[in-house]
Amino acid sequence: MATVEIVKGTAEAGNRPGGLSRSISRRLSTRLRSRSKSGPSPGHLAQEMPTPLGLCSHLSPPTHVPPHHVLVQVWAVGLDSRDAAIVLKDKHNTPGFIPGRSFVGRAVEVGWEVREDIVKKGEWVVGLMEVKKSGALAEFITIDRHRIHRVPGPAPLPTLGTLLSNSRASSRAPSPSPSIRSTRSTASMIGKKGLNSVLTVEELALLPICGVFAYRAVKTFDLSALNPAAPAPRKSRPRRILVLDGHSGVGALSSQMLIRRGWKVVAHVSPEAIPSNGYPTLLSSPAFKNMEKRLRRWGVEDVCLGEATAVIAMLGERCKTRPGGYIIDGVLDTIGGLDVWNAALQHILSNPLRSSNPESDSMADDFMPPQFTTLVGDDKERTIPSAHDHFKAGFRSMKRAMNAACGYAWISAAADIDGEGLDVRDALAGIIKWVEETRGRVKPYVESRESPMSTPAEGSAETGWVNSMGRVVVFENAPHVFAEGAMSLKCGRNVVVKVVS
Repeated sequence: MATVEIVKGTAEAGNRPGGLSRSISRRLSTRLRSRSKSGPSPGHLAQEMPTPLGLCSHLSPPTHVPPHHVLVQVWAVGLDSRDAAIVLKDKHNTPGFIPGRSFVGRAVEVGWEVREDIVKKGEWVVGLMEVKKSGALAEFITIDRHRIHRVPGPAPLPTLGTLLSNSRASSRAPSPSPSIRSTRSTASMIGKKGLNSVLTVEELALLPICGVFAYRAVKTFDLSALNPAAPAPRKSRPRRILVLDGHSGVGALSSQMLIRRGWKVVAHVSPEAIPSNGYPTLLSSPAFKNMEKRLRRWGVEDVCLGEATAVIAMLGERCKTRPGGYIIDGVLDTIGGLDVWNAALQHILSNPLRSSNPESDSMADDFMPPQFTTLVGDDKERTIPSAHDHFKAGFRSMKRAMNAACGYAWISAAADIDGEGLDVRDALAGIIKWVEETRGRVKPYVESRESPMSTPAEGSAETGWVNSMGRVVVFENAPHVFAEGAMSLKCGRNVVVKVVS
């Protein structure tokens, strides 16, 4: 079975006397290690290692399926910045650790306690593995039934012959308007099974890692998001929200969902997400212009380029100069850090001019206090949140709820159960319902070459691994995603690894 795992330090770990019985004293094992001539890699060789990961095939496929688990053949894996941080920053990961959490695949075998209404053998499933264990970058995995959900098969990509036949047919018949054409094409892709043939395998691979956290985050702002088919609730004024790194990843999917619920979305874009390529300013870069066009097409009200705290301060000044006419009711933080929370609380969420508009006064029937929801927490350098981090977030949320001045919520990556008692499977069911009810118009964004993360230097480790679809790589090139500090996963970006090409 092929896997992508940590290989850096394998030689050093392999020479330890791990095969010795426990009866041998610790002194003897220490003496054996001291006599070993092997050691860590030399400095000049360690610096040349492009990635700590490697493609291996020494493991056998799982032969035992626990009663509550499912054996899945992985087809594609979605990666984000937390996956890279776990590999590059977590010191507890030893050689043999397999990264990756979000996947799409087919059920090969199911445990005897897994009911048929959950998943049957041969069906397509998406799932999200535990952040501490990971392990999705493998050909076969076993996963608990509470962390997966069945989906129809992925939509096949159009071939050259299909495109030529469609162009010939369209040249013979009169072409309908663009809106009618897009509606008919989407409807024909959906078919009679809802989600069938709507999402590609790449979009399905990103659905758990983007959809679970986007679904949980959007619920903290709008409880009506539980039913995407219901009409957007009427408000005395439109609600406005700032989404940090709203151009990709969880931010992009959350923006689409909030726009469908009637929110005005202000999307923030980090400067590191836009390559300059010799242009005088990032605003004049074609990459930013293409990104802005895409966000406007989704319905984003405004696009702000800059550091997160600077953008928050700028929007705070806009609220002061236009009292009653420009009010921000929420901030969705996908970057993390205590400075982001303090800036949002100072400039936006605690704005005394919020009540200057009679329609937004707390006496209104539809009044809701401003809400701050973070996906990272105060310490953005911590790869896996600790119990102390969760205690601090819970205490802050309780304190804000008692004061009713501002709501606070932390959607932790390590939390299997959300604040309403729903597990990962329930969140997957919720986001799949969103895709079905919106007929595939709300879905994870798979980046293309029109907006690359950066231009790899000639001869660098990243040169050549991004194919024509953008950040979609084959299984053999997966270790290169984590090279050079994993720049391709910063600023909310995602990468899809196709295990089965």
